[in-house]
Formats: sequence, C-alpha cells, structure tokens
Amino acid sequence: PLFTKLVLPFLGGTPTVWNTCLVFFQAALLLGYGYAHVLTRVRDARRRAVVHIVVLALSCLALPLSIRLNGDPPPGSAGILWLLALLTASLGAPFVMLASGTPIIQRWLADSGHPDSANPYFLYAASNLGSLVALLCYPVFVEPTLRLSTQRAIWSAGYLALIGLTIACALIMSRDGSPGTAYRPLEAASRISPLDRAQWVLYSAVPASLLVGVTTFISTDVAPVPLLWVLPLSIYLLTFVFVFATHPPVRHWLMTRVEPHVLVIISIPIFWGLRLSGLIGIVAHLIVLYVVAMVCHGELARRRPPPAQLTEFFVWVAAGGLIGGVFNAFVAPIAFNGVYEYPTVLALAAMLSVTGDKSRFRTADVMIPAAFAICLLIVSLRLEAPPGKPALLVTIVLGAAVFSFRDRPLRFGLALAFVFVTGHVRERFGTNQAAILDAERSFFGVYRVSRDAGADIVTLYHGTTLHGAQSILPGRRLEPLTYYHRSGPSGDVFALTRAAQ
Repeated sequence: PLFTKLVLPFLGGTPTVWNTCLVFFQAALLLGYGYAHVLTRVRDARRRAVVHIVVLALSCLALPLSIRLNGDPPPGSAGILWLLALLTASLGAPFVMLASGTPIIQRWLADSGHPDSANPYFLYAASNLGSLVALLCYPVFVEPTLRLSTQRAIWSAGYLALIGLTIACALIMSRDGSPGTAYRPLEAASRISPLDRAQWVLYSAVPASLLVGVTTFISTDVAPVPLLWVLPLSIYLLTFVFVFATHPPVRHWLMTRVEPHVLVIISIPIFWGLRLSGLIGIVAHLIVLYVVAMVCHGELARRRPPPAQLTEFFVWVAAGGLIGGVFNAFVAPIAFNGVYEYPTVLALAAMLSVTGDKSRFRTADVMIPAAFAICLLIVSLRLEAPPGKPALLVTIVLGAAVFSFRDRPLRFGLALAFVFVTGHVRERFGTNQAAILDAERSFFGVYRVSRDAGADIVTLYHGTTLHGAQSILPGRRLEPLTYYHRSGPSGDVFALTRAAQ
C-alpha cells in the first residue's frame, strides 16, 4: 500500500493500478522463490548463508525507498508497462530478497535438528500473518499519522533490521555441536511428477486470479472506493495463515462442502445482471473469495511435499500466482470489454472441486450443461430480472439444476460457465434489456453506452456509475443533462459568464 500510494498522483485511484502492483509483487515473489531454490543447490550450509547475506547487502543499494523513474506515464494501456518499469526500478531488488526470505528460513529450519524441522511450513503461515497485520495496520494507523517521507524512512530502516536478524539466524545455524541447531542434511527427496506440479500451479492460480477479479469487480460494480482494495488481499493472506498453520482452525472438508453452495448462489445475480450494491455486495463477493481460496490453498497444504522439496514447491506456487494475476491484469482488459474474468475463474474453481466423482471424461458432462443452457436462454430471454414470479421460478430451477451437478466437477464447472455465457447473451439481446450501443475497456475501467427500451436517452456508464446522458430527439440533442444541466453548478457558471460579457 505504501508504494501504491506513492504512484497515485501519477495514475490516479483506478483499481488497475492496484492490480498491476499485485502482479508485479507476484512476479517478484516468483523471482525470490526461484533464487531461494537455486541457493539450495549449494551443498555447504555456511556457504549458502554467506551468499545470501552478501546478496541481501547488495540489495541495500536500492535504499532508501523512492520513485526512481523520470517522466510522466504514457496515455492508455501503456501506463501498465510504465508502472511495471517504475516498480522494478524503485523496489525490485529489495522485494525479491524479501520474498526469498520465507523459503530460505524454512529450509534452514528443515536442515536443522530442531523439533519442528519436520514441518517447517508453519513459518509460511507466520509470514502471511505478518503481511496481513501490516496490511491492516497501514490504512488504520500508518497512513493517517505518518508522512510518506517518514514511512519510506521507517521501511528502509526495517529492511536493514531484517538483514541483521537474518545474519543472527545464520550464526545460530552455523554453531556446530549446539543441540537442536547443528546442520543436519535432509533425507533424499521423493519424486515429484508433472501432475503434481500442474496441480500446484492450478490451485495457486485460481485464488490469485480470483483475488484480482474480486478487487476489480467490487471496485467497478459495487463501490469504487480505493480502501476496498485492502479487503480482498487481507482475505487472501488469511487463507494461507489458516491452511498452513500447525493446527488449522477451519477444517478443509468443511470448506469443500460449502464451496458448491457458494458458487451456485453467486452465479444467480451474475446471470440476471443484478448488481449487489453496498455492504451486501462487498460481503457476498468476499465470502466467495474466502471459500474458494480456502479450498484451493487447503489443497496446496494437503499436497505439499517433504521439506527437501520445499523450495521447488514454492516456486510452482508462485508461478501459479503470477499466471492468475497476469490473466486478470493484462489479458482480460485486452480480451474482454467487461469484467468477465471473474465468472470465468468461478467456473474454473468449480472444475477443480475436490469432492464428487473424478472418473474419466463423459460426453454427458458437456451435453447436459449445454442443453440446460439452451433451455435456460429460451425461457429467460423475454423475462425481467427478479422479483417477478416467472423469474423467481427460473432462478429456483437454475440453482437446483446446477447444484445437482456438483458430484461431477467438470459438469459442474461447465454448467456454471454456460450459465454465465447465457446471462451475457440475455443481457445483450433480451427484449426487456437496455440496448448496449458500445462497450469498451481501458486501463481505467469498463465503459458502456446504452439505451433503455422505449427511452429517448442514451447513457454513458463507467462501471455502475452514470457519467453522462444525451437525448436522441433532434431538438434536445445539445441540451446538457446529468452533471451539467442548466439548473446545476455548471449552468450557473455559464450564466454568470454570459452576464459578465
């Protein structure tokens, strides 16, 4: 949040700024984990520690934290590349080294004779808990009370303190003969199959994509408040804390049972094009993120390898996180003219469901959801959204039918995907819907020009915010409306200007 606030004067408060920063941090995380994995190839423990401390010291050349790129950002989507270059030049090296600390310290513990060395993953939970505490403290305590210059100075001092603590850990690890701390080589690693790696990537990519998707969705279609960006990331971190804790406070099997219910419930307003406004919408989408992330991250925790392969495990987890973030932050704005990446990932999460029958593919897994979607489109095309009785009946049938597919993950996911596609077709071509004349997406959000059925007004929306309107009647085409009407402040300005002339 500190560095995102530094770049706000350049790019404004669009959620794309935050999402681009998240993707950068995921890329730096991958580089940091990759560095940690390569470092483990050095067989001598003391040499590994010395190399790491030297590289840490060299990263201090990037301190104090500051903006290290001249010039203003270019217009349009090129601002994404400018922001990535700014982040890389300004804090790339320190953050990569920060990222490497978690797997390196875990591996040091695993190499020791400490009683907890058999399961060092609890340190990953501790690391995410620290991130969560800092994230929540920033908008409440840090940002309101400290100037940005003071924040940057404190952060730089904290980075130096971290290097000192890392040196202390290295000294403890190097004390030969000390009970519980002497270097102890790990047992031979077990074989990791390509399927294992693919599952690690998928189970990390879906929550990472959903994190960015929910952030964009609630900022665009619920409430465009920058402070909301902190909430999805807090939940994302919290799920890591829960699933990698020594004694997880939430049972994994419970989350796997809850997930189908949550996915079906959230699919209904998306199908009807209903915007869950205010607190209800925020809470609903955050619950979806929490449940799906708990299931996927729980699978990562359940499938984690022995400590000897800990660093490789985190490399693949970081790769999945980067893939999910890149899809949302870079691919989706180019490929879609709406926030369609969110329902896309919801359908993928359903396909990754860990409950039900996982037997081989059946043709019915595609044909049944497709036939259901065609029937749903025919029935709903002329219906208005609930609370009308016909629409409520369709909603009940929709929910019950999709939920009945939950024991076949592929069928369940495809059914959700077809429901979302059907809802989009209904929104564009339904007889009772506003005719969408144009829809575009840029670095700053989604824009839609539409005309309600039978109305003589064309409207411009940014997300769910009305930003302009124009009459299509010949005599009123130049009449100012919405913000700029004649009886409003803008009209007063023009009236006073004419009077002064």
